[in-house]
Amino acid sequence: MNEMNPSIPFHRKISYSLTDTAGNLLYCIISSYLLYFYTDVFGLSIGVAGTLLFVTRFIDAIDAPIWGDFNRPYKVEVRPK
Repeated sequence: MNEMNPSIPFHRKISYSLTDTAGNLLYCIISSYLLYFYTDVFGLSIGVAGTLLFVTRFIDAIDAPIWGDFNRPYKVEVRPK
């Protein structure tokens, strides 16, 4: 049996980090637009709009691991040991 090399190539690290950077950039753009919409168009105060965004992110932080656990149909290891 072949031994697996535990080191990850540099180009693969860069590709994963660029993907994560693009996701975070998209999140920042959407959050900024929502804050503008809530305050200038919808008429909420800045504090209420910021609290609304904070509460939704907090609920998402609790909710995402729960839904991720339900998405695994079988409780087995995917990678061989």
